[in-house]
Amino acid sequence: MSETTPETAAEPVSEPASADEPVVGLPAQVEVTVPDPVVEDPDQPGGPEQPEEPEGPEGPEGPEEPEEPEQPVEITEPSGSGGSGPDGSAPEPPPPAEEPDPDADPDADPNPNPDTDTDTDTSSPGKEAETA
Repeated sequence: MSETTPETAAEPVSEPASADEPVVGLPAQVEVTVPDPVVEDPDQPGGPEQPEEPEGPEGPEGPEEPEEPEQPVEITEPSGSGGSGPDGSAPEPPPPAEEPDPDADPDADPNPNPDTDTDTDTSSPGKEAETA
């Protein structure tokens, strides 16, 4: 009798495929369709029943917040001397100085009122009357 060896399936040699060669055994393009998720609006009739939230010890109004004692607010006029305020806090900072309008005409008279015009510009009508 001759000795027989069990036949094994020939395993394909797995070699990394180059970029030029297509991979054998896989389809060229796989289309995957994902169904749109079904969003059920609980406000719409026929939607899932939402269980009512059980009323806890806090009641239907929500958790009861502890009442804080109200601090009396003292409104004081800021003094020009600076330093610390009468209650120990720093005084309010002065309002920021107005910045020039970037859209304004740079040649425009900054003080158009001729009575209080301190500009040396002689093109204003008030100055012409004085120098004439």
